[in-house]
Amino acid sequence: MLKENMDYKILITRLLSGLVLISTIIFFLFYSNININILINIIYLLIFLEVLFFFKKNKHIFLILIYLWISLIFSNIYFLYHFEILQVILFIILITTFDSFAYVFGSAFGKKKIFKKISNKKTFFGLFSGFFVSFIVSFFVNYYFSIYNNIVFIFFSFTVLLFSFFGDILESYFKRLSNLKDSSFFIPGHGGFFDRFDSFVFSIYFLSIFSIFY
Repeated sequence: MLKENMDYKILITRLLSGLVLISTIIFFLFYSNININILINIIYLLIFLEVLFFFKKNKHIFLILIYLWISLIFSNIYFLYHFEILQVILFIILITTFDSFAYVFGSAFGKKKIFKKISNKKTFFGLFSGFFVSFIVSFFVNYYFSIYNNIVFIFFSFTVLLFSFFGDILESYFKRLSNLKDSSFFIPGHGGFFDRFDSFVFSIYFLSIFSIFY
């Protein structure tokens, strides 16, 4: 049954702002790996600024900065040396559709919480719905562009989605330690850049390593 207290205004704002952000990234993808790398580095810079300003009361801020710094290194290694446009498009589709549909279905129908003490918005229904929709959408993208064979695609998509989920949980944990609801207020419907790119920040670890072997 649809939740009666669901805030549709926030939902629509979140989806529209997310669409603008992802469209901007995909637009840059079709120019060169240098341009997309510059854009990604700017996003990381904004995340660093958010953490320095809004997470400054967190005694673990140094660990958060190390986590982001290592992620930034992996990101630069990938986009400068292993960049593949179709691989990145599939990667982005996986993490964005998962994030969006997990939020939509979790907000509308989710009841049982996954990690209530860390994030009371994460539900099992949202998690499985996000996985399912993201997998189906990415399957057709992979099939249309012939990016990977089925076995590699299943491994790639499942692992990216798993990393995306834990990246989201990890960022929620950092916010919990800092008594924050959002990493900032810069992106309507999302909060901040760390909120929007938390899945990317963790998933890029896997993408960078995966690209070395495949």
